[in-house]
Amino acid sequence: MFTNYNIVGEIHGHAEAPRRLLHKMDYRDDDGIFRHGSRRLIFVGDLIDRVPQQREVLQTAKGMCGVGEALAIVGTLARDGAHAREYSLF
Repeated sequence: MFTNYNIVGEIHGHAEAPRRLLHKMDYRDDDGIFRHGSRRLIFVGDLIDRVPQQREVLQTAKGMCGVGEALAIVGTLARDGAHAREYSLF
């Protein structure tokens, strides 16, 4: 069970900056799923916003959430019809 959390918000489809941040916080990349031995990540806000890396952001978030390494509280763009299909990956 996790007792410590890190919160990353408003990614807006940019994959590189969050990835660098996760490495700085000692998360290790385990085949696309970032893991930390004692912390869980919480994604808050908009994960995507019509930029080239949004699919990569969704794959990372979905993978981490799928194995229990992260939680996601998505932002307002998830309710936008243009973005709803991408968020259905969760």
